[in-house]
Amino acid sequence: MYGVSFRPHKLQVVTRTGGGTDENGVPQPDTESTVEIPCRFEPNGSARQIPFQDGTARIYSYTVYLNHDCMTLKVGDKVRLIDGDGNAIENDREFRVLGFHRYQLNARIWV
Repeated sequence: MYGVSFRPHKLQVVTRTGGGTDENGVPQPDTESTVEIPCRFEPNGSARQIPFQDGTARIYSYTVYLNHDCMTLKVGDKVRLIDGDGNAIENDREFRVLGFHRYQLNARIWV
């Protein structure tokens, strides 16, 4: 029997670190690390805007619903959205977090 999954998708938080140089002065490549968080995302199909505490309003691409106890995300963090089949949406596009809010029962970001 199939159950309802409240978090069928994944959010990948992307962190990049500069490679620098090794002991011989040879440039090293940048490294990328990701943290995956269960989520559910919905597209913004009607160009809605979300007002933020700084008085601005921005059009967002997706609303992402997270568990209440998820890590705190900051405006500007880079993320990828992974669908229920494990595929990155929009050709592996990276989104920037536009806003984060922790509610009583869940958390939400807009990208």
